[in-house]
Amino acid sequence: MATIRITQIQSGPSLQPNTQGTLNSGFLPGVSNQSILGTDSQVLRPLVTCNPQSQKYFNPSCFASPTQINQNGPAVFPNIKGPAFLDTDLGVHKNFAVRDTQNIQVRLTGFNFINHPLPQFGIGPDVNLELTGGANGTNTNTATTDTPQFEVGRRILEIAIKYVF
Repeated sequence: MATIRITQIQSGPSLQPNTQGTLNSGFLPGVSNQSILGTDSQVLRPLVTCNPQSQKYFNPSCFASPTQINQNGPAVFPNIKGPAFLDTDLGVHKNFAVRDTQNIQVRLTGFNFINHPLPQFGIGPDVNLELTGGANGTNTNTATTDTPQFEVGRRILEIAIKYVF
């Protein structure tokens, strides 16, 4: 009997909170690219008011809307790490002799065999920032928290029988 085990561990990917490319799509009444930056050719980006890494994944309260003329947020946000990836696969197979040159191989393979669900950002609106106008300009999207809304991954079992002649 032969056994094969593969374990894959990766650190979390970088997250980039999403503002749908602009902050003036209904989130900021009276605030637009034209009113803050003086032109529509630049994208209005949220300001970073604190370290967004201060909570488990990222703190959505650390982003605010620009309120002063010529004020714009950074083009690249600070490095925010998402959830790590862990996957373990297991395969077992055994050969049974039928005749001198023939055999039957029975194989059982389990993908994510420990059935460890992985937290996942970005399937829903959990990284979308909806900033309000005004002095504080805070995030109003209740789905955007420091925790992913979804988990992905499930155990998959595969059984195979192969006749070799």
